Amino acid sequence: MLARDIMTPDPITASPDTSVAVIAQRLLARGVSALPVLNAEHEVIGMVSEGDLIRGNGGLTPEAGGSSPRKDWWLALLAEGEPLSKAFIDNLSRGRTAAEVMSSPVVTVAGGTDLGEVARILSEYHIKRVPVVEGQKLVGIVSRADLLRAFLQANPTRPHPSGGFDGLLAQATASLSKYLPHEVDSPTLVPANGGTAPAALSVPAAASFRGLMNDYAQQKVLNRLEAKRRTLEARKVMVQDMIDTHVTDKMWAAMLHDAAEAASQGLKEHLLLRFPSDVCTDGGRAINQSEESWATTLQGEPAEVYLRWKAELEPRGFLLKARTLEYIDGFPGDIGLFLNWAPESFT
Repeated sequence: MLARDIMTPDPITASPDTSVAVIAQRLLARGVSALPVLNAEHEVIGMVSEGDLIRGNGGLTPEAGGSSPRKDWWLALLAEGEPLSKAFIDNLSRGRTAAEVMSSPVVTVAGGTDLGEVARILSEYHIKRVPVVEGQKLVGIVSRADLLRAFLQANPTRPHPSGGFDGLLAQATASLSKYLPHEVDSPTLVPANGGTAPAALSVPAAASFRGLMNDYAQQKVLNRLEAKRRTLEARKVMVQDMIDTHVTDKMWAAMLHDAAEAASQGLKEHLLLRFPSDVCTDGGRAINQSEESWATTLQGEPAEVYLRWKAELEPRGFLLKARTLEYIDGFPGDIGLFLNWAPESFT
């Protein structure tokens, strides 16, 4: 799956001279926490987030002379999609523009970028979203929520924390502490019969539960990406090993022996060698498209098997065929070299 498959097309944007008050209203109206800034050519030149509005003094805190409690606007930033507090909007300075508070330069991806790479970029640069461009022009935007939604749709298993509600409450409280700079006010519960009030209970806000859900979803994504990274690393080692391997007489004899065993069982062909498409100089494209020149793309062990067949077996009526055995993210994965001794079965 690619960035263009999950991106939000035509996202809200701003121009360099858009006021921060207008930007905040747009973020509020669409329930998002950042937007790209475009020049006259529709090219991304910056990003403005809620954090930029605060850091750029676009919003006033109590320390800066504002009247709204600091916690009001901080809580509004906890979960993407939550509205900014009205007091924060009202206190925005109307004299500043996007050009003054935006973050620049901006990391972007092409529409054909694999989601694994998109996730790596979001993690590496510590950003919540990345603009999608085609020919330098904005066509969409991919957020962490879009990425997580794609992974969760592929694997809809939901979290089931141990310890029942108490365990969930403990995890939610711990999760909330990572997002809030201050303690959440703890209400005091008074019994209906007028008895002595129990000790104050620490009750988390709903945002903590959303944070817990996001933590779980993000960990699933990280686990998947780590598994994919390990697979790719192992594949690189295998590719290099096959490029460096020479087919000895003993190895060739073993391949022919296995082919003879297949024939004795009534089979018309045998898989001589399976190898990653990356061993080919073109990543397996020529083989996948059945081009006549496919043999010229082989390297290492596959190339030597081909040359052995060409010199020793083709004159004796054997055929050799290369086929794509599997696909990874829509691209050729493993390739197989098949030895065939019944031409009529070859299509």
